[in-house]
Amino acid sequence: MAEAITVARPYAQAVFETAKQASRLKEWLAVLEAGTNILAEPLVVEHVKSPNIDPEKLYGFMAGLVEKFSAPLDKAAQNFLRILIENKRLELLPHITSVYKKLCATEQSRADAMVESAFPLSDQELSALGEKLSRRFNRTITPTLKVNPKLVGGVRVTVGDVVIDGSVRARLTELNQQLLSQY
Repeated sequence: MAEAITVARPYAQAVFETAKQASRLKEWLAVLEAGTNILAEPLVVEHVKSPNIDPEKLYGFMAGLVEKFSAPLDKAAQNFLRILIENKRLELLPHITSVYKKLCATEQSRADAMVESAFPLSDQELSALGEKLSRRFNRTITPTLKVNPKLVGGVRVTVGDVVIDGSVRARLTELNQQLLSQY
């Protein structure tokens, strides 16, 4: 997966720059998400992977579906789709979409946070945690809760590459390592 993201990143950055210059970030997101959703269908993936399919027919097939679920493709989006097909990179579209979303979030000073908690949190607690994280990271943080009983207590928060582990499990592991290093 890391390799796919690495290959997808330049495509996503090019799309992002194109969309940003044209002030069309939302429109491009709709196109990318439509393509990603289409590629989530196993029959479509089978069709896309077929070595016998003519690139022009594949373009017509994908462009028609994307337009059906988003909006008419402008010239830049048409060219982008053609480039993916020519370079046999169409299957990277979900990764390109993921990187594009992160670039948009950074541009808009937003970020998502995965909050793991040993117990369910109320909406009010999650909202308060989101506000504290927003102040700490100096951007708007949108928290998503995942209950993980293995944490024993406390929370583990992941924002991008930053992990804040305030779980009881992490503290017990740290204490265990300190005790083992002393004896």
